[in-house]
Amino acid sequence: FGDVTKPFDFTVTLKDNNGDVFDNYDNISAEKVEVENGVAQSPEEATLSFDGNGQATFTLKHNESLTIKSLPAGTQYTVEENVEKAEYTTKYVTKVGGGDAGEPGDGPAGGTMSGKDVAVEVTNNKVDIALTGLRDTTSSGLLMTMAAVLLGTAIVSVSLIKRRVKGNWK
Repeated sequence: FGDVTKPFDFTVTLKDNNGDVFDNYDNISAEKVEVENGVAQSPEEATLSFDGNGQATFTLKHNESLTIKSLPAGTQYTVEENVEKAEYTTKYVTKVGGGDAGEPGDGPAGGTMSGKDVAVEVTNNKVDIALTGLRDTTSSGLLMTMAAVLLGTAIVSVSLIKRRVKGNWK
């Protein structure tokens, strides 16, 4: 299971409708909200500061969200989580205007503001850790384990058969 207390870092990139870094993104107001038992708590005011590349980073934990306010239509945005890929798989879903979401994608999420609200939902799933302690996100780890067990069984069986044929049951 994933650690629900672990903070995750995100990067949001904003550009103007020409794809250039927008000068007005020095300090953008935002609201951070935590959900407890299905109920949104009082929003906490936040300010995002963007660098010369139009990027700002922020941190969220389980059941937290960040709302960036007052982005003009035509603003190009990208949202990406800075997560250790070996530990988590990440899926992004974008909803425009409160409508239905598209299919989850591997990200990053991005688009152009059209005057409607946009929500980017990010879901992390903890990658399973094999009993060996080695991390493997494919079935090849299971196949390798099964092959090793079968090989070990074959070696023991051949050894026992050789001893039995020679009459050496020691």
